[in-house]
Amino acid sequence: SILSLYLSAFLFFVVTLYLEQMRNGTFSDKSGAAGFYHKGTRTITDGNHRINAAIKYYLSTGNDKFISSLLNNGNFIINNPINYGYKSYKFPVIR
Repeated sequence: SILSLYLSAFLFFVVTLYLEQMRNGTFSDKSGAAGFYHKGTRTITDGNHRINAAIKYYLSTGNDKFISSLLNNGNFIINNPINYGYKSYKFPVIR
């Protein structure tokens, strides 16, 4: 599962911009996302807008290539984010 640390930080136009880039082939997923990996769950601390756009892309196309590449190219610390003072939220998807 994927969790987000920035529930209120979503800006619709940024997610829409990334989604459009994914659709037209100009999106760069080389930097990936970042955060924590603990007990099978990735908690995103950097890349929330990109992951949200990738989820929207998957929901509209059935293709998870951007979710996979952002997670696989990411930097995830193997530790519980609670140990660092983070509170997690279920990852919302802007529709």
